Amino acid sequence: MVRTWTSGEFAWATARASGGAHTMNRYVVLQQLGDGTYGSVVLAQRRDTGEKVAIKRMKRKYYSWDEA
Repeated sequence: MVRTWTSGEFAWATARASGGAHTMNRYVVLQQLGDGTYGSVVLAQRRDTGEKVAIKRMKRKYYSWDEA
């Protein structure tokens, strides 16, 4: 079973697990699963447990409310 995370959940989970420090190196990206208008999905594996997860990386469409 593969657990699915959005990039925001992934960042929150890694920050929480590390005691607040934002560490993105807990996972190794294995392959890209898909790419779309709003983001891409990658298959990753947690380094310490080997758990495989799908992580959705959201693309930044707008950088400010004025652009939206």
